[in-house]
Amino acid sequence: MSQKVTYEKLEERIKERTAELAKANEKLRLEIIERKLAEEKIRSAHAELNQIFDAIPGGICLIDKNFNVFKANKWISTLCGTPVDETTDKKCYETFSSNICNTPECVLTKILGGEEYITMEVEKKCINGKKIPCILSATPYYTHDGELVGIIENLTDITTRKNYENELKDSLRELRKSLRGTIRAMALTVEARDPYTSGHQQRVADLARAIAKEMGFSRDKTTGIRMAGALHDIGKIAIPVEILSKPSQLNGMEFELIKEHPQVGYDILKPIKFPWPVAQIIFQHHERMDGSGYPQGLSGEEILIEARILGVADVVEAMASHRPYRPALGIDKALEEISINRGKLYDVEAVNACLKVFKENGFKFKI
Repeated sequence: MSQKVTYEKLEERIKERTAELAKANEKLRLEIIERKLAEEKIRSAHAELNQIFDAIPGGICLIDKNFNVFKANKWISTLCGTPVDETTDKKCYETFSSNICNTPECVLTKILGGEEYITMEVEKKCINGKKIPCILSATPYYTHDGELVGIIENLTDITTRKNYENELKDSLRELRKSLRGTIRAMALTVEARDPYTSGHQQRVADLARAIAKEMGFSRDKTTGIRMAGALHDIGKIAIPVEILSKPSQLNGMEFELIKEHPQVGYDILKPIKFPWPVAQIIFQHHERMDGSGYPQGLSGEEILIEARILGVADVVEAMASHRPYRPALGIDKALEEISINRGKLYDVEAVNACLKVFKENGFKFKI
């Protein structure tokens, strides 16, 4: 009887244990299923990320601290002209070098030195010899626990933009050439009616440019002043030739007619869209600092600085050159005039620059 009870207990224990194992197996089976589902989700997520990584319209690569490319998208492969697997596991400067490689400007060097974000324009040279202008952006690449692994480098091909820029530069160059030709033709039109002052506008333009340059004006602004100088007397096209070439002093009425030429010049040029305020400069070139000029009676800062410079250049050239009603007074007399009236009639800085241009820089009018 005792042995039978023992067997029954043993069987009962076996059944209990079998049930426990069955439960454990079921739990394990469910865990395996969950794990497989999780792995599938991870694989799917990786596939999606890789698809996105490759679909980005630009090059992305991950570079470690030792300059090894350990991941790159298809754009990088296309850029380099090599398969993806040949693009990775190589030094970045072997795969796609640039003008900043092995210099302090290297983005990896900078980020390892503590910088957080870098962007610059570079020219990438690939294994296939192709050179591509790019915008390069780089940021640190960290592990999940914050350890700096290397950098994420992004490259944007700007070849098309560069081509457009070059075309635009060529067009601008041609436009400026045409503009200079047009201005020269307009200036010659005035000189054809007033041969006694032939070359006056060009000489004034040259001196105004030299003064502006001495005053530290930008190249573009200096060009505008020179253009205005080359046309500053275009309004005289409306003045009778008899007055322009009169061999004696003008009477009051004749001088009033002459004083209209800044207004006429302004009216002629204001419809033209110059890159500079050429019409206004010409309109104001006979204004004076104390308000005694014409045609608007402007004074001080009301007068454009370009017009103040042109006014000084105009006076100096006119006094230094021959006129039908008088012989040339000479450069010394002209410089004396602007020195005496510095701050009263003429802008102080423009006068100082003009004096320096002649006395220190050796400026001379071209005949």
